[in-house]
Amino acid sequence: MGCICAIQPISDISTWTIIAVSLYNFAIMSITAHSLNRPGALVASHPGQLLRCNVFPIASLPGSFCVEIYTEDEVETRTVLRTTMNTNELAAFRSALIPPEPASSPTPADTQVHYAHKQVLVLRKDLNMRKGKMVAQGAHASQMAVYPRPTEDDVARGWMAVNLNEHSTPWLRDNFKKIAVAVNSEQELRAVHEAALTAGIPCSLVTDSGLTEFGGVPTVTAVAVGPAHEDIVNRITGALPLL
Repeated sequence: MGCICAIQPISDISTWTIIAVSLYNFAIMSITAHSLNRPGALVASHPGQLLRCNVFPIASLPGSFCVEIYTEDEVETRTVLRTTMNTNELAAFRSALIPPEPASSPTPADTQVHYAHKQVLVLRKDLNMRKGKMVAQGAHASQMAVYPRPTEDDVARGWMAVNLNEHSTPWLRDNFKKIAVAVNSEQELRAVHEAALTAGIPCSLVTDSGLTEFGGVPTVTAVAVGPAHEDIVNRITGALPLL
């Protein structure tokens, strides 16, 4: 097959596209494109060969581009077409080469059912914990309210069961909604925990060992209320200020 190297205007973009592709009977499998303001390439792959289209802006002719279509394999490179195009012609040429995007199927987020369940983390501001310490205590509270400590039997068999109920299941199936609020004393914190216990919803009370703060004294730091339906949680924590 000889080379087509003449510089000539294109009047029928689709015709040249068909010629460029059909010369070597390539099945276009994947195409990548770079922006038009710098040299780029449209690449179509075929076992052992490439149908490549290089695009170069012509500095002396603003809005014009040199387009080279050629094939390459392990042995040699063959030029199929070299021509000039303006912006509109190049856009049409790219559209002809690049197949349309298939309609995307709904993602899990698009089809996800959202539940009115949440978990509220209550932390003591009076302790003046470092921010990192507060984050850690809130994380402890959240995990303790949902996941039990593994038993020896759990460790032996390599897995443990999580209690899925009307409170935790909707929350675990949704986006783990959490809100952090504050109290100013241990007494307030314990009162929140007692209210959650009375309501019969998942909750936890965290007592820090005091190894990094609190002078080695075990200290009650945080409570998790829920996960549970927000109506129940709000009755317990709704009046507390955001942290």
